[in-house]
Amino acid sequence: MTALLTLEEIKAHLRVDYDADDDMLMDKVRQATAVLLAYIQGSRDKVIREDGELIPGEALTRMKGAAMRLTGMLYRNPDLAEREDLVQGELPFSVS
Repeated sequence: MTALLTLEEIKAHLRVDYDADDDMLMDKVRQATAVLLAYIQGSRDKVIREDGELIPGEALTRMKGAAMRLTGMLYRNPDLAEREDLVQGELPFSVS
């Protein structure tokens, strides 16, 4: 599965300087990527090609920012969906 962020990008964003959580971080990045790509359904082709390659540009920059925030939320609070009043199909305010 394509990920909007690299391990290095998310570790720098979250200021994580140890390797113990690397696998978990990338799992959270993939979760955030899946949620965000599902959310933008009709505009996916502005961010990612059919072959999975990311398309550089403003849309990708915005998606990376949203992915960083959502990944950070999932990393710090794995039970996010259980603890916030989120309507299915919506993103947390700070992500959208």
